[in-house]
Parts: sequence; structure tokens; C-alpha cells
Amino acid sequence: MAEMSYQSIVNRLKKLELFIIGLFIFVTMFPALMFYTRQSVELGAILQDEVQILGRSLMTANAMSSIVENNRTLEQALNVVLGEANNKAVKIVVNETTLIDQMSSMKSPVVKRYYEASLIDGSVLKLEMAGSLANRLPLMIMVLLIALCVCGAASYIIHRFVFLTWLTSERDRELSRQRMSDVVSLTSDWFWEQDEKQRFRFITKNNVSEFNGSVTLGKQWPELGQVRMIPDINQWLNYEEMLVTGFVIETLGANPCFFRIKGKPIYAQDGTLLGFRGAASDVTLEILQERKLDSYREHLTRVVDKRTAELLIAKQQAELANKAKSEFLANLSHEIRTPMNAVLGLIHLLKATPLERRQKGYIDNLESSGNHLMALLNDVLDLSKIESGKLQIELTEFRLETLVNEVVQLMGERASSKSLFLRTELNGRVPDYVVSDAQRITQILLNFVSNAIKFTERGGVIIRVSMISLESDQAVIKFEVTDTGVGIDKENQAHIFDDFIQADSSTSRKYGGTGLGLAIAKKLTALLKGSIGVDSEPGRGSRFWVSIPLKVSALHDSQVIHRSDIDLVKTPKADVKNSLPEYLSNTRVDESLNGKNVLIVEDNPVNQSVLEKILSSAGMFVTTANDGDQAVRICEKGKPFDVILMDLWMPIMNGFDATAQIKRLAKFKETPVVCISARLDEDVMRSCVSAGFAGIISKPVKAEKLTAELKKLLAEAGEVPNSSNCAENLVGPLLDLLADGDVRALQYINKHETIFRDCMGSHFALFYRWLEEFDFERAQQLILELRNSKQFNQDPEGKSLNE
Repeated sequence: MAEMSYQSIVNRLKKLELFIIGLFIFVTMFPALMFYTRQSVELGAILQDEVQILGRSLMTANAMSSIVENNRTLEQALNVVLGEANNKAVKIVVNETTLIDQMSSMKSPVVKRYYEASLIDGSVLKLEMAGSLANRLPLMIMVLLIALCVCGAASYIIHRFVFLTWLTSERDRELSRQRMSDVVSLTSDWFWEQDEKQRFRFITKNNVSEFNGSVTLGKQWPELGQVRMIPDINQWLNYEEMLVTGFVIETLGANPCFFRIKGKPIYAQDGTLLGFRGAASDVTLEILQERKLDSYREHLTRVVDKRTAELLIAKQQAELANKAKSEFLANLSHEIRTPMNAVLGLIHLLKATPLERRQKGYIDNLESSGNHLMALLNDVLDLSKIESGKLQIELTEFRLETLVNEVVQLMGERASSKSLFLRTELNGRVPDYVVSDAQRITQILLNFVSNAIKFTERGGVIIRVSMISLESDQAVIKFEVTDTGVGIDKENQAHIFDDFIQADSSTSRKYGGTGLGLAIAKKLTALLKGSIGVDSEPGRGSRFWVSIPLKVSALHDSQVIHRSDIDLVKTPKADVKNSLPEYLSNTRVDESLNGKNVLIVEDNPVNQSVLEKILSSAGMFVTTANDGDQAVRICEKGKPFDVILMDLWMPIMNGFDATAQIKRLAKFKETPVVCISARLDEDVMRSCVSAGFAGIISKPVKAEKLTAELKKLLAEAGEVPNSSNCAENLVGPLLDLLADGDVRALQYINKHETIFRDCMGSHFALFYRWLEEFDFERAQQLILELRNSKQFNQDPEGKSLNE
């Protein structure tokens, strides 16, 4: 039987309501109507009897005419018949003549009865008798009102509590049905219900075509398609709430569909299983996308693996290329510095001989060309270090005024040779002592000043130093180098700091240079986290400036490491040695070198000869060895040496192995060994520290640098250290702080800086830099290596730190 529509149900309910209310009205009004009818019937029966009595009375009268003539007699007769009742009236008509008419006095409602007869004389007598129910009307109205009230109340109750509730329920049911229909039609899910045997007894039809158009009612899950991941039915039976089963149905056909099923069991009140009810979601697109993504993922994995392998190969090739580049630069440095050491050394020796004026000019030009070649080599190596990330910033305390004055001292002779003035202007707000990499700042300023002097023919150069800002202990210092030279146009200013770039091609031909200096200055500024720039106008000069953030130092004069001290420290950095100020060139050899024994270990005969002549002229007794093995054999013979100069890269035995074997000889445990090499990158310097070298000098070596370094080493070796120098009670706490990674290690070193500086010698600069970088592990390792190699000074009692 087809389901009736909502409107049909509503119409039928309304008809049923009208019928029931009508029936109830009839039932409630019937007693009132019966009461009214009964009163009318009773009055009518009485009137009928009375009108017949009256009629018969009048018909027996002797003479009708006398009655007519004498109304009084008639009225008396009527009174006899009607008595004293005031609710009755009579109308008498004889031969169409109204004799008596009392009807006008009657009150409604009225009940009438009639009588008609022929008299003896042939006259026609018509009687009409009426009786009023007016005296019974209040009772009748009351009965009727009671009936109406009962009927109205009953009708309202039936409508309000029966049919209205019924209609509301039907309307809500229709809304629910419509809502469910909309949900079913608008969602991609389909809903189902099964009996206890998992046979479908209800299913929405919107997706039935997905099952090849087959009728699904009465079927089970396996009949709908290929079911994967079907759960155990007992799993459903154990849950009364909704359970997402997670299994997927894959429909049959060329274009399979996938549905994810979720549902719950249905139980009767007594706990009997009635079946299952749930919904199925169409996950076809999701699964197809997952399959596609899996395919893409596999493809991408293969591509990534391939690319990774290619990148690994490229990385290895790049590392090999970088290593080859580093090896090439190292070899280039070694191969150039080694002969340049001989060239510059021989020039130095040649200048000490009597020369004609023209010969002296040739020698000066030759020395200038050699120095220029070394400057070019240093620029290329610096640029290579910066690009490879191997150039590191070394933070030290220094005085700004001293740094600027040293730049003036280094460049003053060049400015004077061109009749140019060179002066400085320091703003009064500039802090006295600051912390940064003084060597790199000096390198930048030297480049600026060198260029300014090079491109200036008249006037001069001014070095200005000012403070831009100061926050807490951080100050931004601006260095400016202003000249009155040729200037630079706007177009060339944009590229002036690029590699191998000059203002124009004629610049290199006229003034020389490679265009690397400003590029290096820019990269050094970036390492110092500063900014660099130029303001220039052709024909009016240029202003090169650099702004660098510096930490303001709170150290007193006695604690400050002055620049002049730094230049003489045996630092493991080759760059420091290369940048030793030229004003030391006139330093005379101290008498402390006279009579000292020195062993020169050098495989290059020319360099060996140069070193021998330099040191011999300083009054030292020189012994030479061509390689490390020969040096070891010389030392084993027991000849004492005050200092040993050791080249690193030699045939048969290198400098590292030779130094290690010499240090194992009891007589040479405390003899300082100085490394002299043309190849000094960071790894080599670290190896030198581990090997126990007392100092490191980079080739080419100038006589002044060499003698100054030897004087310092021999002076330190001859000093009797303070009783507190390097005592175990100072080194022990330091090692504990370093082992714990405690930042107070830096404060501890600052407190005992003088002691540890004297104790560690040239290793102190590297050690202090590692502390400032919080590289406590490397700093601790350096201390331990120095202790193990017995390079610490001994206390007055002769007890070393190793005891």
C-alpha cells in the first residue's frame, strides 16, 4: 500500500475532527431539544382538549345568535372553560365574523390548536386556542446553554489535545522526513539498515547505481562488491554506540567505487539483536588520490634518491674541487713564498752592501716589485679564505687612537713621497678602548688609505673616526678616509666593491693594482657585521667609509693588550706576521742575540743561505740542516742550541716529525722550536700548536721580523718567571671551569691574564679567541696539550705543571 502524502493525511484528519465534533454537538444538544419538544407537545395536548370542550359547549347553546349578541355571556362561558389561566387565549370566528380575539396578548413561544364545526342554524364556527410557553422559557434557555457549554468545551478539548497534537506530530514527521530526504539527496553518503543476519532491509536509493544498478535489499555486504578489511561481526555486537568499522567496499566493474562503512547495532528493549544501521561514505576520490599520491610519492622518492645521489656526487666533486683549490692555493703560496723569501732576503742582504746610486735604485725597484707581488698573493689568499669561510674574526681589546696612529705610521712615508698630508681626526665621544678584530679593521683602513694616496696627486688624506651610536656597551664606530684625488663617477661607484673591479680599465694601467682590495674590505666588513660605502665626485675626491659595531672595553691601561704587543706575540696566524708594521724595519739587532746558537732546518738552499746570512750578521752561530732527519741526527750528537728554526715541508722527514723527535731528547725538551713555512692555513697552525712549536713565522721572512721574534723568544727563555706563574693552583681551577663549560672561565683568564700570557706565549692569542667564542672544549684541549708537551714555564722550584 502506497504511503499517503502529508496533505492527504491532514485533510482526512480535519474531516474526522469535524465529524467527531458534530456528533458530539448532536449528542449534547439532543436532551435540550427533547425537553423543548416535550413542553410543546404537552401544552398542545392540553389546548387540543380544551378547544374541543369549548367547541362542543358552544354547539349546545340554545341559540347562537343570542350568544353572538351577548358577548358577555360568551366571555362567561369562556371563563368557565379556560378558568383563570393567563397563558391561554381564544379566537372565535362565526361566519367569518370574529367574536373574540385574545391572541394579541400572548407572549412567544406560542402553541396553537384549532376547532371548526357547523352549528344547527347552519353557521360555521371556527375556534383557535393558543397557549404560551413564556413562563417555561428560562428553564428551556438554561438547559440549552448548559448543553452549548458542554458541547463547546468538549469540542475545544478534542481539537486542542487530540487533533491539533495529531496534526503537529504529522507536520513534524513530515519535516523530519523532508529533512532526511534533503540530507540523503544532498550528501554523498548513503544510509542503510540490516536485519540480524546482515541482510539489507532499507537503503537510500541515490547511490544504488554505484552497485551496477542491482537491487541491494535482501543482500549482504559481500554481494555488493569486493569487500576489504571487513571486521568481525562480534566487534559490532560489543558496541551499542556508533562504531567506525574502517572497512572499505570496492564495487565491481570497469570503474570501481570505494565506500567507507560505519554503523551501530540495533537492540530491542529486551536486548534482542534487531539488526544494524549506519551510513557509507564515498571515498572513491580519496582512495584514487591516495593511489595517485602513492605513485607520485614513489616516483618522487626515486627522483629524490637519484637527485640525492647526484647531489652527493656533486658535493663530493665540489669538496674535491674545493680541496684541490685549497691545495692549489696552499701550493701556490708555498711555491711563491719560498722563492720570494730568497728574493727579498737577498735584496735585504744586497742593500747592506756598498752600492752605487743607480744600483741602489734598481734594488729599491726590485724590492718594491717583490713587496707588490707579495701583497697581490696575500689579497688572493685572503679572498679565497673569505669565500671558503675559513677566515675567522679574532676579538681582542685595543685602543682606537693607537690603531689609527699605526695606520698613519705605516702609510706616512708613501704620503710624504708624493708631498701629500696625512692626518687624523678623532671625535671626542669615541671610546678609548674597544673589542673587535683590530687586524681586520687595520687591513680595511690600510686599503682605504693606500687607494687614497694612490689616486691623489695634490692635497692629502684625512682619517676621521666618530661614534654613531652607543647602547649599553655596544658602540657603532664610523671610520672615514677622505682624499682630494681624481674621484669616481656614479656609474662606477655601484661596482667599486666587486671582485677585480676598478673605476675603469685605464686605472690598472696607470696606477696598477688588481681591484681586489675593496672587495676584500667589503667582505671583511660583512664578517665584522658592519656596513661600507663610498661618496665621490669626479675631480673633487672621494670619501670611503665603514661603520663597525664594537664592544666598549672597560679595561684599564694596565690590562689592555696594546697593538705593539700583539705584533710581537707568537700567534699561530700567518696573517698577523704578514701585517707586521714596516716601521720596525730600522730595528737593530739586540745584543742578546750575540753568541746564541741557532739550528736552521731548511731544504731550499737559497732560503737556507739567506737565513744563515741574516742570523750570522746578527751575531748568532748558525748550524744548518737540509731536512728533518739531518736535524734530528745533529741534535742527537748533543750540540746545544738556543733556538731551532724549522721548515715544515721537507723531503725524508717533515718538520712535525722532526720536532717531535727532537723534543723527545732530554737536552732539547725546553729548546724553543720556531716554525718557518710558506704554507700556514688554519689546519696547519693547529697542528703546529699540537706539535709544540714555540712560534710561527710565515715566509717570506724579513730580517727585522725574524730577529725581533728570536729576541723575544730568547728573552722569555732567559727570564725567571714569577713564583705564581702557571702554578698548578691556577691551572687546575681553569681546567675545571673549561670542563664544565662555565662562562666564568673568561673572567678567570682576565683576572690572571698577565700570568697566563707569559706562561702560554704565542699560544695565548688563539686560546683567548676560543674562550671568547665559547669553544671551551678546544681551549681545554690546548691547555692539556701544552701541559703534556711541557711548554708551560716552570716555577722557581723547578716543578713543572706536569708534576
